[in-house]
Amino acid sequence: MSSLLRAPAQRPVPDAPVWHAAPPPLQLRRVHHRTRATTAGIDGVDLVLGPAELIALQGPPGAGKTTLLRIAAGLQRPDAGRVLVAGEDLNAVGPGRRERLRRHHLALVPSRPDCRSLLGPLQRLEAEIARALALGPTVLLIDEPVGGFDPETGPAVLERLARLRDDEGLTSVVATADGALAARAPRRIRLREGRVVAGDV
Repeated sequence: MSSLLRAPAQRPVPDAPVWHAAPPPLQLRRVHHRTRATTAGIDGVDLVLGPAELIALQGPPGAGKTTLLRIAAGLQRPDAGRVLVAGEDLNAVGPGRRERLRRHHLALVPSRPDCRSLLGPLQRLEAEIARALALGPTVLLIDEPVGGFDPETGPAVLERLARLRDDEGLTSVVATADGALAARAPRRIRLREGRVVAGDV
């Protein structure tokens, strides 16, 4: 008598999920930039900025902080090296793609002189940060937020950025010459004469 029993059909085993880590929001790879004698250059800077980080970029006046922030924001091209935004090289893509990457991922709040205003220094800075965040960037770069301001402005700004980090996953970099303010940030990078000299890079 022939057997009517058959081995149960083998169900295909699904492939194990493959997790691809997203690239960091911003990376600088061996960035060099030569500038005029009155402006600090950048000499071989390597930085990786991860998601939801709050970072102080500390250095004395003339260390190259502003130049580095402008290069990181895509507003200035380095002479050599790579600026990677969400894994894409800003200087290797076409102008249209470069502008989209810059607008959708990066925002820079430049240093401002402490001019007279109806608003207080903290309120003015808050307004500038709000404008910079209007397009929903993943990285916010702030240049010297406490220049000429009262001593309470810097810590208040860091508290605001910490809330944005926790609530929205924003990565922020605050350039400052104020060592006490930089020490309040969870991560500090020190810049001198265009080079990273200490800190968790």
